[in-house]
Amino acid sequence: MSNTAFALIGFIAWTLFLLVLMETIRTYLVVTGRVPANGFTPDNGNLSPFMQRLARAHANCLEGLPIFGGLEDKTGRNGDAPLDAPVLKVAGTAIFGGVGVKTRQE
Repeated sequence: MSNTAFALIGFIAWTLFLLVLMETIRTYLVVTGRVPANGFTPDNGNLSPFMQRLARAHANCLEGLPIFGGLEDKTGRNGDAPLDAPVLKVAGTAIFGGVGVKTRQE
């Protein structure tokens, strides 16, 4: 599995974890009678600050998924280069942007 696929699966897993955690706590609140089943707002505004933050974190993950899902390695090299081939190492951070690295066809 490529690093890109691994990162994307991790991001999706984190998003689903936040959803399951939020819904587990909401279910507990309904079962114990602290909040009526129809008493929730999308931002959890009537609940604790933790639940409000949890709702925002989950929404941020959903909003960012199309951006982070667009990462892809297009160099076309799968470790089949000769051992003496030159290597380009790129270290950097792209925040809500992109960096394209492609091999040059000669």
